[in-house]
This record gives sequence, C-alpha cells and structure tokens, in this order.
Amino acid sequence: MVALITVAGAKRRLRLDFADDDVLASELVNEATAIVLNYLKGRANPAWTEANVPFDVKAAIYLAFGRLYGNRDGTEEILSDPVKALLHSYRDPALA
Repeated sequence: MVALITVAGAKRRLRLDFADDDVLASELVNEATAIVLNYLKGRANPAWTEANVPFDVKAAIYLAFGRLYGNRDGTEEILSDPVKALLHSYRDPALA
C-alpha cells in the first residue's frame, strides 16, 4: 500500500515541528491511509498516489491521522462524521 499523504504534510497539519515523533508519524500516516481505504470498501482507485489522490480523500486521511496522533488511548472514533462525510461520494452503499 502506498501512503497517500506525506509524513511532512501530516506533521505540518498538526504543527509538529520536532523530529521526536517522526517514526510514530510515519506509522500513523500508513495506518490512517489504510483505515480510509478500508472504509471505501474497494472503491479506492489503485492508481492513486500522493500526487493524484482526490483532495477530499486526502483531507479525510489527514483528519484520521490527527485523530490517531491525538487519541493514542483509542477512546475516540477515528472515522468521525467529518471523515465519513468527506468519503461519502466514494463509498458503495451496502445492501441490506
């Protein structure tokens, strides 16, 4: 899986200007990307890269990254309503 955001971009979003958490940030970028792509249930374009991923998908990954970074104890939902709203048009509705 290719990360669809950069560690530098994710750190910039959270105003993390120190290197202490670089390894953690790298892991969380991959986790946030995987969480968002899994939520899309196969509707993600396999040709997406950091350079061509749609802005709303990228924004959702940044939001998920922020939740993962700020919520290390796991008490908050990573796929918050704003993340789901950004991804709504890409997701296949499940049949009941």
